[in-house]
Amino acid sequence: MPEIKWQDWSKDAFEKAKLEQKPILLDIFGSWCHWCHVMDKTSYSDPAVADFVNKNFVAVRVDTDKRPDVNRRYNMGGWPSTVFLDSEGKVITGGTYIPPQQMREVLRSVTDLYQKSKGKIRSKLGPVNIPKPTKEELTERLIRDISTTMAVNFDIDYGGFGFEPKFLHTEALELALLRFHYNDEKEMMTVASRTLDKMGKGGVYDTVEGGFFRYSTTRDWSIPHFEKMAEDNAKLLAVYLHAYQLTSNPFYKEVAEGIIRYVDNVLTDRLKPGFYGSQDADEEYYKLDREARMKHAAPKIDQTIYTNFNALFISSYLLGGLVLKRPDLSKFAIQALDNLLEANLKGDGLLSHYNRGDAPTGLL
Repeated sequence: MPEIKWQDWSKDAFEKAKLEQKPILLDIFGSWCHWCHVMDKTSYSDPAVADFVNKNFVAVRVDTDKRPDVNRRYNMGGWPSTVFLDSEGKVITGGTYIPPQQMREVLRSVTDLYQKSKGKIRSKLGPVNIPKPTKEELTERLIRDISTTMAVNFDIDYGGFGFEPKFLHTEALELALLRFHYNDEKEMMTVASRTLDKMGKGGVYDTVEGGFFRYSTTRDWSIPHFEKMAEDNAKLLAVYLHAYQLTSNPFYKEVAEGIIRYVDNVLTDRLKPGFYGSQDADEEYYKLDREARMKHAAPKIDQTIYTNFNALFISSYLLGGLVLKRPDLSKFAIQALDNLLEANLKGDGLLSHYNRGDAPTGLL
């Protein structure tokens, strides 16, 4: 059975595409992503798809966590992102999950279009528009505008923002807590507390092992999408700790301790202190009770030590050590920071995104 000959994101891949006059099939995936696994098992395992890709495309795979720069530039609105590029890195077309039969049709269409109209395609693509950071100061008016937008989109019945799917929006919750703390805006505390209550008591929180899933497919937080992300849990740990500081609500302390319990047991390297990247989605596993889970293989863990996710957890664990009076959390955080600097700090004073023995490559 033929397999797709995937290459890493590199200059060599683009030079190969240019030399052979082939378009590039870019697959942006997450190790934790359910639909990425489905596409691997269906579309990319389809013999006809694999054979056609190998003959007519240069196939490139990118892990979204390891190359967030590529993901920011080319993500098509979710994972997997299935993107077709020319040899200069410009987008021809793309989508997210594509089932096998449709994938065969899309591959043929892209190939025909690329071979027949290469000049026209390039002339229409234009330059890539990469947003530049704003120099605008963070004014009180801008913060009020953001707070107003949050209030307008707040779900008074179930907490959170909007309807479904419903994401965690940790930064918005932190802002709500800050507005209450510094400006005594009680409506912002309502936004935060209603959301934290509903999330912590909903299906998006794992009551067996602790920790939060990535998002809820339903408005009432009852049916989660089952991957667990370091970034989400690190940020939510800080949010629940801050909420506990402001309210002394024991439930927020309980949820924070549940996040810590999960992270300590699953997302940490205890021998060489550090924090892992994510745990895979496995719906069948997470529907089991504690006893049944003990007999079942746990979902796969991405054991990569990412600088940004570790920085978030180090900050949250230091906060936890202070708020919960747990010096063990502070000690582990400092050890993780020492290890992070030792592994990822380069000679120029900058930190690599993760340690793989060499400096990460940039965009073409």
